[in-house]
Amino acid sequence: MRRIPAWLVLMLATVGLLLVAIPELWVLVSLTNTPLYPNPEAVPSVAKSTPSPQWAGVVEKTRQIVRAGVAEQNLPGLSVAIGIDGDIVWAEGLGLRISRAACRSHRITGSGSEPLPQCSPRRRPACCWRTAG
Repeated sequence: MRRIPAWLVLMLATVGLLLVAIPELWVLVSLTNTPLYPNPEAVPSVAKSTPSPQWAGVVEKTRQIVRAGVAEQNLPGLSVAIGIDGDIVWAEGLGLRISRAACRSHRITGSGSEPLPQCSPRRRPACCWRTAG
């Protein structure tokens, strides 16, 4: 009786493991993934200014579509700006935003004794998440 080469056994075992592990990982992520915004209307937002009355209806409909997209795709945050003829009609940030002011007290270190180069006092990292508002 012929023996199966070891490399072939290893290759088949690897492929079999991947065929089992990938679907299991997908099931685990889909079962444990909690939505950031279960209700699209609960997505926090900050608008730069109110749109002109001429565009208010279109902006409100677009705002609802964008909020639904943020909630459906489970995005942490999104910025939207619409301009017509060189003027900004609507600009709004929805969801989470990075607050650099809150990061001034944080210091992230690489090895415990040496700071990472991107964390120098002149170049603060975007390290803090806060709700837009």
